[in-house]
Amino acid sequence: CVYSNRGVTLIELLVTVAVLGIIAGIALPAYTGYIATTRNTEGFNDLASIQLAQEEFFLENNRYFPDPDGTVSSSDGSLDTYWTAADENDRNFDYAVTTSAGGYSATATGRGGTYDVADTVTLPPVSN
Repeated sequence: CVYSNRGVTLIELLVTVAVLGIIAGIALPAYTGYIATTRNTEGFNDLASIQLAQEEFFLENNRYFPDPDGTVSSSDGSLDTYWTAADENDRNFDYAVTTSAGGYSATATGRGGTYDVADTVTLPPVSN
């Protein structure tokens, strides 16, 4: 029986590293785009939740929340008594609801820093 003590050559190692580099170069931007898409989906879903809460509030009080020509925001905690998203440290967006002329608009603004979400998604103004 003959055993081969052949090892890995430098060329084989360089080719392997190059292939891994190419794969990483393709996968990283795709992953980053996927994360941004899921975070924006979170914003749209939370705005839909705010819309449902607004309609429920309107049915019970014949007006939208907050008081006419007012604004509430999740960044200062004034929205939390009416509608609560995830814990502040887990949110990718700050939310604001503004009422005017019998309608309202809701906005989700991406949080910078560790979340790196720059987009703002807005629910169109709604009038009753």
